[in-house]
Amino acid sequence: MIKFNINDYVWVRLTDEGKKQLKKQEDSLELKMPGVGFKNYLIPCEDSDGWSRWQLWELMYYFGNELYNGCRIPFETEIKIETKNKDIL
Repeated sequence: MIKFNINDYVWVRLTDEGKKQLKKQEDSLELKMPGVGFKNYLIPCEDSDGWSRWQLWELMYYFGNELYNGCRIPFETEIKIETKNKDIL
């Protein structure tokens, strides 16, 4: 067993649904606060294989309400956990 802090990082592959949900959140903020968006902060860059790096709390914040049994998943179900000690995994 390893200890994992919700401030640590995970890697996920967003689905089209997840990207759509983020865009909806961005548009909602823009309507409430014209000229203010969070696109530069919100969507971490994807690597060449489509993986993006998120702090776990951040991933839960943006997608928590969208995760339930039978949902349209916002990211693929396999998650990579970034560890400080690379020999663990």
